[in-house]
Amino acid sequence: MQGDNDLYEILNNIMAKYNGLELSGKSAKERVGTLNHCKNDKDKLIENPREFILAKDNSISDGRFFTNIGSAHIEGYLLTGKADCLYVFLHGARSGEIDNLEHPPRFLRNTYSNYVDGTILCLEDPMFYKYQRCKLGWYYGTPEEDYRLYCANIINRIAEILNIKSENIILFGSSGGGTAAIGIAYHLKGTTVVALNPQLNLAAYFRTPEIERETGLEIRDKKDKYSRNDNINLMLNNKETKFLIMCNVLSDHDFCIDLEYLCCATGHIPRYGISQKDNMFIWVYEAEGLPYEHSSFETPAVFYAIRTVCSCIKKGISVDYFQGFCLLVNMFWREHYIAKKEAYWEKKNNDKRDQLISILNSRFAAAKKILFDIDHNNLILNSRDFVSTFPGAGKWVIEDCGDSFSMAKIVIESNQWHELRLRLSPHLEQITGDLVFSLDILGDPEYIYVAIGVHNTKNNRRYSETPNIRLNNTDLSKIVEIQKGGWKKYSILIPFDYLNIKDSTINSAYSAQIKVLNTKYDNMDSKEFYFKKPKVEKGFWASDWTSAPEDNETL
Repeated sequence: MQGDNDLYEILNNIMAKYNGLELSGKSAKERVGTLNHCKNDKDKLIENPREFILAKDNSISDGRFFTNIGSAHIEGYLLTGKADCLYVFLHGARSGEIDNLEHPPRFLRNTYSNYVDGTILCLEDPMFYKYQRCKLGWYYGTPEEDYRLYCANIINRIAEILNIKSENIILFGSSGGGTAAIGIAYHLKGTTVVALNPQLNLAAYFRTPEIERETGLEIRDKKDKYSRNDNINLMLNNKETKFLIMCNVLSDHDFCIDLEYLCCATGHIPRYGISQKDNMFIWVYEAEGLPYEHSSFETPAVFYAIRTVCSCIKKGISVDYFQGFCLLVNMFWREHYIAKKEAYWEKKNNDKRDQLISILNSRFAAAKKILFDIDHNNLILNSRDFVSTFPGAGKWVIEDCGDSFSMAKIVIESNQWHELRLRLSPHLEQITGDLVFSLDILGDPEYIYVAIGVHNTKNNRRYSETPNIRLNNTDLSKIVEIQKGGWKKYSILIPFDYLNIKDSTINSAYSAQIKVLNTKYDNMDSKEFYFKKPKVEKGFWASDWTSAPEDNETL
């Protein structure tokens, strides 16, 4: 059939560099290895950027550049290729905490020049230069300026210089970069957009309140004059552009919130693999999380497959002809992340993880033998009354329990998170073993996490923390006592290797962190949570609550 023949032809063209590779003798391994070797020009990545002026420059060379338009400072990285096509790579959130974020620019996927014969262009999010504490920006802009339009102007100008037609431009982004690709494409009609797990319903995204706070934008307001808050209409009103929306079915927020939002608006029912609704193509895949299902993005092999699908879409081939191909890719994608996750745990924990789980199981069943050095002193200062804290998040209320203790109360609603940071004794500095964090809780453990944070003593800001441990994590958290009125006492083990989080160049202090997060991103009704008798001690078994020696008090 013609569609099948077209698919085979497209695949052969995309994999052309492997065609005709003859292998013989001892040189076979070397020849294949050379062909698969992934190169990147490190010198070009670290060189100082040159200014690219849209209205003046009639040429552009490979390497780093920057353009200033309005209040936006936009940095890019260009590598020209032989074919008349342009791949534009856009980026999502940067790593790190608000007070210690990854510095731009990043130029992710710059090595993809090895997998295409066309030109690649990496554009960093200009929001990171405008707002220093912005973790995710979607290339959004200010209330008066649309940075996506500015980026589109840069892409269009480079395409003009290189004689590349809009139909040969692919905007590629994952997470927030996918969201940006949809917005930028509105100003570049006739292109192709590839968006992996993009945020489509910005009002429902859990980071939106934080972004609004750091930028002063009103993202949850649908009345934005550039329609940047309405991704669905940006696609519906851009019929000339083809949109390939890729979604991991294992990622609750991406599938149950964002893809559901798109399908409800368009009346489309997706299927596993690829399906089509007008100019929108929905590819549903399955990949385990490492560390999260949201970020289980494409591999280089999957990128080749995505290029193949984009070519099929461009040629107008029915999705039914390449559905089997997408299902085959899904199988590889799934198996890749299963293997990667298994290798990750094996490398990170080796035999220690199995040993730790064995200890956790046995300590609650028949633990009669002390296996570790234990010190029952409470490391949390003023834990009876919650009066010694670092700046946190949320409107916590401290109330009297009526039993000489105070309790911390928080009310959480949809897409919110709150954090209480209790000061820890400086003696934590001398701890060389595991810690156990215990506290009495009244509330749904699905939304509760604990961690240990490290703060700069000059400004009290947290600059690092251990991994968050959810209370329903059965490997590390156990219910050790069921009390009256629905209260439960939890014991959470914090392994010693989690505590390697300090920067030796900074004078540091520590906090015990209680977090209430709506990580399911569901539109839940408001919930109340109560906490009392927090204790952090050395060891693996939670003892009865005591005050810190520094408090000079007893129960």
